[in-house]
Order: sequence, then structure tokens, then C-alpha cells
Amino acid sequence: MLSFAPDLDPATPGVIQACTNIVPTQKGYTASYIGTNTSYPALAAAARNLVILRALDNSTRFFAATQTVIYGGSGGSWTDRSSGAYDIGTGTRWSFA
Repeated sequence: MLSFAPDLDPATPGVIQACTNIVPTQKGYTASYIGTNTSYPALAAAARNLVILRALDNSTRFFAATQTVIYGGSGGSWTDRSSGAYDIGTGTRWSFA
């Protein structure tokens, strides 16, 4: 497969000219997560970032962060997962690694 190349001739073998909901990986492409409504309540403050992670045991983990608190989502509710006093300041976003 050549990959995503919208400007190539559509008859070119292996070319992808239009796509939705796919993400490039080191091994090719995979399906992306699709937005959906959840039963989670609103966070106590504005969200500064969120992440969906796949753990080493292949389970999926969901985290969201406000300016001062990191929350873990499970079973439709938020749990404070902060281990200290945080304040990333105004206009800054969390970075998850």
C-alpha cells in the first residue's frame, strides 16, 4: 500500500485517496476512536486535556484533567487520581505520556 495520497491517479494500486476515522501507526493504519455520548457527569472545572490509553494488560484507561486535578473515568463516574497539589496555570494544557 502506498498510503494516503489524494493527488495520485485513483487507478494507482495501493493508493488511498479519501479516508475517515483511521490513524497511521508504525505497522500501517488502525481505526480511530469515534466520539460518543457518555454517562459521565461534567467535571468540576473546565477540562484542560483528556486521554484514552491502552495499558500493558490491554485494558483501556480514560483520564481527564482540569487546571488542578487529574481524574480517572470508570463506570460512568470520575475519581480524583491526583497524588499532590497541582496548578498548571491559566491557558496551559496537561500533557499525558
